[in-house]
Amino acid sequence: HTLFGRYEYANLESPPQFDGVNVLTANLPHKGDRAQSLVLGDTYLIGAATVSSFRATLLRTADAREKQDYNITYTDLGVKDVYLPPGFSKMIQVNVAGGFLVTPNMAVPGFTNSTAFQFAEDLSRVWGAHQVGFGANFLHTKMNLQAVTRVPGVMTFSANNTGMGLGDFMTGRAASFDQSNVTVYYFRQNFLASYLQDTWKASSRLTLNGGIRWEPSQSPWEKYGHVPHISQA
Repeated sequence: HTLFGRYEYANLESPPQFDGVNVLTANLPHKGDRAQSLVLGDTYLIGAATVSSFRATLLRTADAREKQDYNITYTDLGVKDVYLPPGFSKMIQVNVAGGFLVTPNMAVPGFTNSTAFQFAEDLSRVWGAHQVGFGANFLHTKMNLQAVTRVPGVMTFSANNTGMGLGDFMTGRAASFDQSNVTVYYFRQNFLASYLQDTWKASSRLTLNGGIRWEPSQSPWEKYGHVPHISQA
């Protein structure tokens, strides 16, 4: 046996940019990004003509934007009937064309975490002038994410009314208002593949290679059925 393993870890911490007073500095909350990978392998000689190669891989990533209040809501500004979920950060999202941007999507709290594991086996055997290879590969991926980028409500001011984005903002004539609810998704997907190949040394000057591969396409799914899907039943 020939065994090997490798582990890697990476971490990035981004401090919040909000100064506690000016909402124009609300560009990014405290953000933590982490990535880990683990690979294990075993190469094993089975007799004098067969080699087995096994690989196992685990990958994990975490992207978290922590909750942070920016001390202002649309209700504070006198805008009526704008719903903010209980416990959600106090913030507004305003986009003024040619002007400024208050609380971009990256400043809204949320998370995106993913995990993937993979197993692969490859066998190679020599039969006379033939070297035959066979292998199989399985990969499972998981991604859990919280979609909240428009939960506070995005109010956009264009130049449709006064000819300037700032003019529309000063006169309170918004072009659009877009808002969504807090949604959590748990996406899953499988990948499966196998192959068979042959390298044939037909003569000292001619080598032929041939093989087949099976790799079906499998659609992702949501663990709790939170997204629309098509059933052929």
